[in-house]
Amino acid sequence: MEVLARYLIEYGGVSGAALVAVLIGLALLVRSKGLVIFSSDVRTASTKRLNAVDGHLEQLTTDIGAVRQQVSAVDRRLGLVEQDLSTRPTADDFRRIELAVGRMDERQKAQGDKLSKVAGGVDRIETFLINLSKGSK
Repeated sequence: MEVLARYLIEYGGVSGAALVAVLIGLALLVRSKGLVIFSSDVRTASTKRLNAVDGHLEQLTTDIGAVRQQVSAVDRRLGLVEQDLSTRPTADDFRRIELAVGRMDERQKAQGDKLSKVAGGVDRIETFLINLSKGSK
């Protein structure tokens, strides 16, 4: 703006100087009505905005730190849950246990049948021995 004003004053003569004076007067009038903000006002407003942004940035930094702590706590808890789940039996493990229990039931029934046959034999031997001892008296 200053360069333009100097140019008008130097090369425009009296009419250039008058034009510069009118422009300066017009700028002061507009400024007094509050229609235009000059650089000093912009700097003040910018400083206020920057201070507000700095405050928000500090709050966001604090909030991010709190979120990081919460995420770390959740991550630790999730690690414990994963570790606990890795030591627990799976569906395949339960199926194998079920099959093994079924085989044990079959073996137990077979042994029970054999044991009842042995018990029957023992009963017969006992009866024979009792009858034999009664007969020899």
